[in-house]
Amino acid sequence: MGAEAAAVLRQIDEIEKTQDLDTLIRREIAARRQKTVKSASGQTCPSCGSENPSSNKFCAECGVKLHK
Repeated sequence: MGAEAAAVLRQIDEIEKTQDLDTLIRREIAARRQKTVKSASGQTCPSCGSENPSSNKFCAECGVKLHK
């Protein structure tokens, strides 16, 4: 099991070296904000920011209860 964990950690290190994770995170946040702004007819999840139809009682993305 220790060798498996070490291999996973090495893979994570390689990903972090080859990709600018801060940039990826900023892009994801911006995409979610745009998605929220574009769709004003539904409800926005207070937890993850996903837009849901007004008929949903729970977020389709993360499962958090939506307020009506």
